[in-house]
Amino acid sequence: MDEEEEEENVEDVKEKGMKLWQTVKDAVKDDRPLAINFLKRPNPRVWSDYYQIISSPIALEDIKRKIKAGEYANLESVRQDLELCFNNAKTYNQPESLIYSDAKDLLKLTNKTYRKLMPSEHGTGGKPPSMKRLLNSRVQKLIKKTDDYGRILSTEFMELPSKKLWPGYYQQIQQPRCIDAIQKQVKRKEYHSVSEFAADMELVFSNAMQFNVEHTQIWEDALALRDYFRQIMADLPPPHSLPQYAQPSINKIKIKVPAAHPAAPAPAPKAEEPATLPTLSLRTSNTSQVGTSRG
Repeated sequence: MDEEEEEENVEDVKEKGMKLWQTVKDAVKDDRPLAINFLKRPNPRVWSDYYQIISSPIALEDIKRKIKAGEYANLESVRQDLELCFNNAKTYNQPESLIYSDAKDLLKLTNKTYRKLMPSEHGTGGKPPSMKRLLNSRVQKLIKKTDDYGRILSTEFMELPSKKLWPGYYQQIQQPRCIDAIQKQVKRKEYHSVSEFAADMELVFSNAMQFNVEHTQIWEDALALRDYFRQIMADLPPPHSLPQYAQPSINKIKIKVPAAHPAAPAPAPKAEEPATLPTLSLRTSNTSQVGTSRG
């Protein structure tokens, strides 16, 4: 059951998943239920623009169904869907709205409850989590990271830029890396230490920031992902934790890059074409709130 080290027991995921879900669903603040607007997806006939703005709608009832059907490989996947549900609400609704505030409160409760249900990751007993599991969890979080408008930030960094289209990239960037290749190396257990993994991931962002013009969208995305990566690396439990990520001035850390990698060829973040820099189109959500869930 070597591969299953990364996958929690199905029944255990169901049990803990339902505890997490029920805690969120039953949340109350000032005698007012918080989750009522998140149980079902908005009616597409009434809120058609919601489905134009939100690319991955999901509601609490959807998550409950998936838990009971055993569709989640681990509790982290349940947490990520709950996070998506509440981030969707924050994307669509105005920050000053009540439902936006409810989404923030429920997201905090989700993460707090998740940490209580997963004590082994924080070194409070039980079998220590494998390095592969911890690294894969960080990669998944990084891949799914969005901005305030629900846009996935990792898209341009998943694969290497084309050598035919971007020969100059490979002349300028000495150690190309991309997230997809790093993820595959994690799954194949090709990293012998967390430091090797961290060095490769740091290269993804430093390469992008070196090659692309400062403050372009791809440069800003690389900066945001780099800061987020350092944030999620800060809570790695011993013996996998890295002291440089625990430092207060975490944005100024420097990771020593290995001289050579014995594993698969090293990948790099995809470069953005200078002539066609993407422009963020910020949508202004309706002044009224959706009366149903923000799933």
